[in-house]
Amino acid sequence: MLCPAVEGVEERYAIVDASSAPVLHVRVVGPLTDPGFERYMRELEDAMTATERFGIVLEQGPLTAFPARYVRRSAVWLKAAVARFGERWVATAFVVTSPALRAAVRGLFWTLGQAHPVTVTKTPEEAFAWVRARLGEEAR
Repeated sequence: MLCPAVEGVEERYAIVDASSAPVLHVRVVGPLTDPGFERYMRELEDAMTATERFGIVLEQGPLTAFPARYVRRSAVWLKAAVARFGERWVATAFVVTSPALRAAVRGLFWTLGQAHPVTVTKTPEEAFAWVRARLGEEAR
């Protein structure tokens, strides 16, 4: 497990929904807190483990800022997750409604580079279509 269990956490930062697998749908629904963030990463990792090949759609929800400590924590987790899941992780689409935040996220991923295709969209429909297309391309 890449992320330790957090016992007794009731608050939710995000909901990880695997019902549309191989597309894993993550919706940010609450405040960004340490326990909620750890729970989100653990639940996402569990869904990734249970799905042979997958893409991820991550919706921004009410999130308006992502402090540096969460960026660092995400980067550490992401490096380990990419090493663990490798080519099973086909694509990720971020749904970001704010044009300014969308541009910032695009810039961040352009700067960092990614092990799999990543895009930033305005709507969930665009994100799901893009991820499904990537998953279909991988099947050929």
